[in-house]
Amino acid sequence: MVDELTDDTVTADPTSAASRQGGSRMISRILPPAVRLLIQTQVDQVENLVFRIEGRDRQILSGYVPKAAIAADRAVYQGLHLSHVQVEALEIHINLGQVLRGKPLRLLQRFPIVGEVVIQERDLAASLAAPLLRDGIRDFLKQLMAVQSPGQDLRPYLGALLQGDQAQFQVGEVAIAPNQLTLTLIPAQGGAAVTLRTGLAVREGHILILHQPSLLPAAEAEPINLDGFELDLGPEVQIDSLALTQGQIDIRGTVQVIPAD
Repeated sequence: MVDELTDDTVTADPTSAASRQGGSRMISRILPPAVRLLIQTQVDQVENLVFRIEGRDRQILSGYVPKAAIAADRAVYQGLHLSHVQVEALEIHINLGQVLRGKPLRLLQRFPIVGEVVIQERDLAASLAAPLLRDGIRDFLKQLMAVQSPGQDLRPYLGALLQGDQAQFQVGEVAIAPNQLTLTLIPAQGGAAVTLRTGLAVREGHILILHQPSLLPAAEAEPINLDGFELDLGPEVQIDSLALTQGQIDIRGTVQVIPAD
């Protein structure tokens, strides 16, 4: 369920020349329906949504938005749960001329989103059911099985969490403590649970590194050391800071939004 948005949530920058000349009237009249439709098609749930668009009438009418600031609580995007989001999107180019003729709002070129995301334990647990995150875990498990240390064959343990090309598991423990993430996955078809305990670090802004991790295939097993294992998040991601605190993960950074083909 998406909270209803009102026209006054989209305004021009009150300090800008456009606002002083009444430019916000044009923006509030044209953009809210299009922005409302775009958000409703992108998110499954959002609360306390506030957004602001800054720009002069001439810029907006040409399809150029210099800045859009968005804040929201308890947002769900493609099954991913986020406790809090506060971001700014910069240098946005849209097909506003076509929107005025009744066409859907469409992005014309890539743009950066800069800001902060907070993920709490309950968010992470709920997100593990999302196909997007399950696909990421599937790729993560496959990479783990491909990196073998002497005497450490992970396939008997991690393979039970996969069925063909799909991740098949139930979520056990999810805990976030200062500098440590604990995640337990239970094979859907039965078998020993697998628990990963690790810190997280970032290199070059887009490479996620497991810091002092251990993998416990079963309660009685000796931990398997995976220190230094890396996961590339892609060139569109630039993480400035990532912190594991009590009960939540705080992430600050930039993501490049790429228009759909």
